[in-house]
Amino acid sequence: MTPVPTPATLEIVLPAEEYLPGREIIATIRLRNTGDRPLWMNRRMLLNSRHAPAPFRELSLEIRGPGGRAVDFNCKVRAGHPQPKNYALVAARSAIEQRVDLTGCFDLSDAGAYQLVAHYCDGNETPPAPPGGSVPLVGEVVSDPARI
Repeated sequence: MTPVPTPATLEIVLPAEEYLPGREIIATIRLRNTGDRPLWMNRRMLLNSRHAPAPFRELSLEIRGPGGRAVDFNCKVRAGHPQPKNYALVAARSAIEQRVDLTGCFDLSDAGAYQLVAHYCDGNETPPAPPGGSVPLVGEVVSDPARI
């Protein structure tokens, strides 16, 4: 049996396309339930390195700087396993958001263009069972590239 893709999209929303050096850059990562049924998911949406063990991150950002240079995640994140209280329903055609300070965890000091791609994946191997009538969010959801 072929798995059915989860009806979700991930989007990076930036308040501007250009920023002055040294200025804070806040991105909003929006996960939208595009389906007709409630989506059961880990709403913690913890940002961490793509190299962190899967249970200790839901969100990660892949950033390429000027010349295609990879920009590393520089924050130290103290995270435990997700808890049952982190799981909730996202109504059909609704979205949840997480604000991320890009300048706090990534060195964006080089002048030039940056490309960002967001990844969401719940790495919890034993999430709580979804309520009846809902669809669990499984697998990875990847955004289209955003540019600043």
